[in-house]
Amino acid sequence: MILGGVWGGALPSIVYTAQASENSLANPKTFAGMSFGAENPTRFMLAGIGWYSTTATPPTVTIGGVTATLLVSALDGTQIRSGLFIASLPTGTSGSVVVSLGGTLTLTSAVLWSLTNVTSSTPYATSADNIDPITLNLNVDGLGVAAGFVIGNAGTLGAIGWTGLVLDVGVAINASNRFSGASYTATTAQTPLVCSATATGLGFRSGVAASFR
Repeated sequence: MILGGVWGGALPSIVYTAQASENSLANPKTFAGMSFGAENPTRFMLAGIGWYSTTATPPTVTIGGVTATLLVSALDGTQIRSGLFIASLPTGTSGSVVVSLGGTLTLTSAVLWSLTNVTSSTPYATSADNIDPITLNLNVDGLGVAAGFVIGNAGTLGAIGWTGLVLDVGVAINASNRFSGASYTATTAQTPLVCSATATGLGFRSGVAASFR
């Protein structure tokens, strides 16, 4: 039963569970053995996916064999792309994330969060940006949660920083490319919560965020 934006009295929760990446020409990319966290009848898996491709069409993503829905995406103007995908997955503690694209697919990355006790898989709000530093203006409900994902050519391997959201993971895929995920649990409504992601060097070039309640 849904009461006042809270599922059965339990507050919305978001928990980072896993990350993976691969820099190859393999298509599809299969990231096996990724943690989904604890089973929960209300659980959705939220995936931040980054991919390099000149193909404009977003990829197909499955999480634990379930086809995920694209919530929001961003393109840097050439080939660096990012998106947030969501799938209902109440059971299972680990499995594969598969990213498939009808075109060339090179560097690809994934960040996973377990999302529970939200009223809907439809976001409360979304935001996207493709200019370094990535800035995401995201409305967040007073009992809500949020996540953000960025990818790009970050130059030297220096620090990754977030404001607005709390860093969950930052990974250097190679000497010049990296990705990062961050999340947030609200105590008061934010209209908007201004989120930004920066990195030493050239920074991030594609970023997305979504909030839920």
